[in-house]
Amino acid sequence: KWGLFAPFNVCDKQRNNYIFWLYLHGEGGVGKTYGYGGLIGHLWFDEFRNDFYIATDRYSTPARLGKVLGKSTFPLCLNETESVFEPEQNMSIRSLYKDAAECITLRETFGSGGSVDYAYSPCMCTSNGYIQDGSGAITRRSMLMCFSTKIRESKSRYIEDFKNNYHITFKDCKLNKLRAISHTFAHYLMDDVSLLDQDWMEVVDDFLTKLYEKVGYNKPEWLDLWVDN
Repeated sequence: KWGLFAPFNVCDKQRNNYIFWLYLHGEGGVGKTYGYGGLIGHLWFDEFRNDFYIATDRYSTPARLGKVLGKSTFPLCLNETESVFEPEQNMSIRSLYKDAAECITLRETFGSGGSVDYAYSPCMCTSNGYIQDGSGAITRRSMLMCFSTKIRESKSRYIEDFKNNYHITFKDCKLNKLRAISHTFAHYLMDDVSLLDQDWMEVVDDFLTKLYEKVGYNKPEWLDLWVDN
């Protein structure tokens, strides 16, 4: 549901509002990047691996982060953020998490080669470890999802089945069909831009309710749920 609205976050920012970034942290091997990330990526991208999954060295400095976030309004998956945003010694880029989540203009440089970097893309961050955020800069602007060892042990079979059955990173992945939903949602907003003045979570929930009614299916109860930080 976050992934559906993510490309339109820039519209919210122009109204002095914004959606929280997703921050998935905890144990490795539970499907944070290619499970949850795969769902979001396949909503909007076809061959999305290089455009959607962003390795650490591509956003590890303020300049690199600005370059990545300013390319489009589509959501991105920043991998292994624990080595970039969380260490207290990385204050120069750690402080940009707040601006990237809240603002359109990320940073400006001056002089003869001056430029402006924009934060158009909202991000899903994955961290192999439990979040360390003494200042609250990350947690106050994120929808947090924590994955424990217990989850990995209890869900390991389902995670492997999901990977094997859906071929997450391949062009012929079954999840490509999700783009029919995202494209319908885009037309839904364009047909009534006043929806952008409403609470984005309610807009997404209402859209999915109407979509299920239109196709004659019962909307599952879990689809009404949101992460409660």
